[in-house]
Amino acid sequence: MKKAYTFLLAFHICTLTLLVVRPAPTKAVAANTLPHTFLLDPEALATTKARVQAGDPEIIPALAGLVTAANAALKAGPYSVTDKLQMPSSGDKHDYLSQAPYYWPDPSKPDGLPYVHRDGEHNPEADKIPDHENLAGMAQLANAVAGVLSDRR
Repeated sequence: MKKAYTFLLAFHICTLTLLVVRPAPTKAVAANTLPHTFLLDPEALATTKARVQAGDPEIIPALAGLVTAANAALKAGPYSVTDKLQMPSSGDKHDYLSQAPYYWPDPSKPDGLPYVHRDGEHNPEADKIPDHENLAGMAQLANAVAGVLSDRR
């Protein structure tokens, strides 16, 4: 379910992005009205929002799909960095933990440290740490884009 849901979000984001990249038939947006973003191009986002507000029939279906996916994301979770069973080396479960997926314990060492790289061999231990997936779920780009474009902030 999560993989299909992630694909659906990615599909709507890509569709919307493709529509943003095309030259927009709207007036230039004043610099003081640009949304404050760190990942998305604020001018492209503002232009797309103007197209949404103008009822552009080419972009409304993509926005509708994005808002539907964002609303579904609101029902997911809750997400917590403390959901993991493993303890980070800091000793604080509130710290983010990740493991390189292609590194394995060194079989020649009693404690297995340091881990050794095995190109192309995915270590299933990495999948047992949910912090990366929880962070991705919590910070859904779709929610931010849908919120800015639909004025639901």
